[in-house]
Amino acid sequence: MKNMQLYIGGVNDITYRYDIQKAGDIFNVRIFSVVNRKHTEAGTKSMHHITVQDVIDECLSHYRRKAHSFRCLLRWLHII
Repeated sequence: MKNMQLYIGGVNDITYRYDIQKAGDIFNVRIFSVVNRKHTEAGTKSMHHITVQDVIDECLSHYRRKAHSFRCLLRWLHII
């Protein structure tokens, strides 16, 4: 595996695209927020000495954290 794109989405129209590139034993992940078909870079991450499955699990974890914080914000705004 050299390059891979992973799309994760579904909660409150939150979708992220993860561009994963492998160079040796290093995975470089560029994170994009996808809103109305526009891809805006949201960050990068480098991971060393891990498997492809661990990289995918980390991307899923990132998505879950962002979706959960967004849901909490929506609940808080609804209470006011």
